Amino acid sequence: MRSRVTFLGFMIIGVALFQASTAGAQTRDQRGGWARIFPAQGPAPSSAKADEEAAVKEDAARPDVQDISPAAKPTLVGTWLLTVKIPDNAPPFDSFNALWSLGGDGNLVASAQGDVSPVPFPSLTSAYGAWEKTTGKQYAASFVAIFYDFPTGDNLGMLKLNQTITLSDSGDEWSGPFKAKVLDPAGNVVATLMGTAQAKRIKVEH
Repeated sequence: MRSRVTFLGFMIIGVALFQASTAGAQTRDQRGGWARIFPAQGPAPSSAKADEEAAVKEDAARPDVQDISPAAKPTLVGTWLLTVKIPDNAPPFDSFNALWSLGGDGNLVASAQGDVSPVPFPSLTSAYGAWEKTTGKQYAASFVAIFYDFPTGDNLGMLKLNQTITLSDSGDEWSGPFKAKVLDPAGNVVATLMGTAQAKRIKVEH
């Protein structure tokens, strides 16, 4: 009888130990699962840091990528208010204002006073183009815009402009001559315009 009781007691103790061991293993597995889902935050792998540093160096070596941080001035990146002068044009088209936006990716978007004109003058779309640094504080920019008939929307040709830019030491002004060509819908040059532009940077006002 004592041997049966003793054997039964060992069985009960063995089952209890097995259940405790199983519960502990499940708890460790659960903790392991959460740890995999929400890994501990630590320093970025050295390879990621190296890749980031390499990317920065690569961008710095590209002439078309412009740093617009204050410490990197002067830079052409920004939005500008232009005073455009074309001496050969009759007033009031011999002097007018324009707006240019120059992006750090080398893109250019521009519009000007008088782009949308009443008949008999053709209207002009906003201009789209590109710019690049040539040397020192010298830059070059080119854009195109489309002439169209305001009432009908018919294509009346195209304007192509090439601008030379000299940026000031402060980086807040630039100026330079330009040459523009007026093309008919077939792409033939029907007029050439020469002029100058002076620009001031548009800044946040407080």
